[in-house]
Amino acid sequence: MTNDKSLANTNDVQVPSFMVKASKDREGLEEAALYQAKPTLRIIQPQSGADRREEFGVGSVVVMPEGRVVSPGPDAEFTGIPLFFNATFESHSDYNDQASPLVVASSSDPNSEIANRARIRGLRSEYYGPNNEYKMAHVEVLNCIVLIEDGDAAGTIGLITFMKSDHAAGRKLASYLRSAPCDLYGNRVAFQVVKRSAGSNDWLGWKINAPSDGERFVQDEAKFEELAGLHKEWAKLMEAHSDMVVENAPVPKDLPSV
Repeated sequence: MTNDKSLANTNDVQVPSFMVKASKDREGLEEAALYQAKPTLRIIQPQSGADRREEFGVGSVVVMPEGRVVSPGPDAEFTGIPLFFNATFESHSDYNDQASPLVVASSSDPNSEIANRARIRGLRSEYYGPNNEYKMAHVEVLNCIVLIEDGDAAGTIGLITFMKSDHAAGRKLASYLRSAPCDLYGNRVAFQVVKRSAGSNDWLGWKINAPSDGERFVQDEAKFEELAGLHKEWAKLMEAHSDMVVENAPVPKDLPSV
């Protein structure tokens, strides 16, 4: 048994150095990985809660749930390296349906009923409730796991989702990645928050750019190999999650589409 009492810093927490292992070598965590909450990059919207708007500022990009600021406001740009990209499908409850969770059901199966409804314009919305007073939306969600390169959040890994009005930005990201003659994780991407509006509604969304520093690709070979390992870890985790279909309530069927 070692007497080494030295400490190592891991995510700002001190851990005895004799315990520290690479994530792929840690034992006993296989099941826990299935339930791991993925850190998510959120844009603080004008419609966000007053506490979040006051703490972070409208237009900021924040890693949730830890509350680490990635980008301070609209038009600010940060760069990231994509580690994983996939599509999932979700059924969202009506905003006025306070008794139901936002995500009623989800699936990663492209042949599922949710996926079929999400991809057909006439079936993307449907009424539900005792008197058909609510409207459910079936949406395709494009997911990208990103390693952040900039600022205080550099080195943080988080999930960016593209759906509804931001779906087009997700498709642009997919095209950007497909155009590169290298693996997914060899790309560098600039993410920017921009203002959007439709009628009387204003909100903030994502814009995809090539990095302003001119470096479209990862330049360091050792870093590229490290990124390959991170890609495999996240691919395994996301695959495990894809087998866990979430069903908080039955998806309405055979109701009039909107």
